[in-house]
Amino acid sequence: MTVHFAANTMTTSQRLFIRQDHPLQSLVSEDDVTRAAYAVARESLPRYSHSKSPHHFTFPQLAACVLIGSHYSMSYRELMIWLSQSERERVRQILELGRRIPDASTLSRVAKRMDDQLQSLSETMRRKIIFGERDIVAVETDEFSSRN
Repeated sequence: MTVHFAANTMTTSQRLFIRQDHPLQSLVSEDDVTRAAYAVARESLPRYSHSKSPHHFTFPQLAACVLIGSHYSMSYRELMIWLSQSERERVRQILELGRRIPDASTLSRVAKRMDDQLQSLSETMRRKIIFGERDIVAVETDEFSSRN
C-alpha cells in the first residue's frame, strides 16, 4: 500500500519544520501552528505582563508570535513582515490581532522577557501540533506478561 501526502498543495512556509523528510511535514498548516502557539501561550502566561503596560496586545498574543517566529526560524523583522502580508489574514484572526501588527522591537522585548520559558513552551507547542488536544501518556515496562 502506498501512502501519498499532499506535499504540493502547501508552500514551504506552511509546512511544519519537524524534519524535511518527515511525513507530517506536508500535513500541518500555518493555522495549526498558530492555533497551537496561541493555545499554549494563553494556558501558560498572564493576560498582561504588567498592569501599566499599554494593552495594545495581550502577553499571550505577543508570546504566540514569538513562538511562531521561533518555530519557523524567522527574525523578528521577518516575522513582522510575514504577519503583515495579506495572505496571513487567517493567522491574524486566530491570534486576534485585528489590523495591528506587533513591531519587531516589541517582539524582541517579549522574547527576552520569556527567555527562560521559551524552550518549554516551544516543546509544548510542538506536542500540541503533533498530538492535538489529547493528553500524552507514556508507559514504560521492563517485562511484558500475558498471564491472566
